[in-house]
Amino acid sequence: MHRAPLVVALWGMGLAALVALAGCGRANSGVGPQSPAIEPVVTGRLRPPESRPSKPRPEPAEIVWETAIQVAFERARREGRALLVFVHAGWNVASREMERDVWHDLQVRRAVRAVVPLNVDVTEATGQDEERVTRLGVETLPAVLLLDEAGQPIGSLAGRCDAAAVLALLDQALQR
Repeated sequence: MHRAPLVVALWGMGLAALVALAGCGRANSGVGPQSPAIEPVVTGRLRPPESRPSKPRPEPAEIVWETAIQVAFERARREGRALLVFVHAGWNVASREMERDVWHDLQVRRAVRAVVPLNVDVTEATGQDEERVTRLGVETLPAVLLLDEAGQPIGSLAGRCDAAAVLALLDQALQR
């Protein structure tokens, strides 16, 4: 059966006539063959905003440490957050172990978001650096200090410690 003349004729009648003749639209519309109503079928990937699941919050990347003491103290004061100070040295084995094991722990990274982290590397410390660290009360490496936004001590850890100990210390900041 050759349909080209029929298609050309229908094209001239317009889209409404084409739909009616094809039997699309409402049932019993009085035009074209009788057929049941055609219900729209929703396909595809889009859903209304209220039914879309919320995107999971991305896991925190590596901790972004402040490295300038004065900048970190000013930021903690301005943001009203506690200051977490990690004092360490590259030549200290326990410091390297904490860097590897504690600061890469997912729960620790999540908890650190609530404070201002300050990394004080004393690997090549000068006399002035040693004086600053001594004023912070550090007597052994590594050391983890938690200070309030005014710089007052909340708690501290001395020597190598694990993620659970750091989380317990950070919990003190969240309880304030």
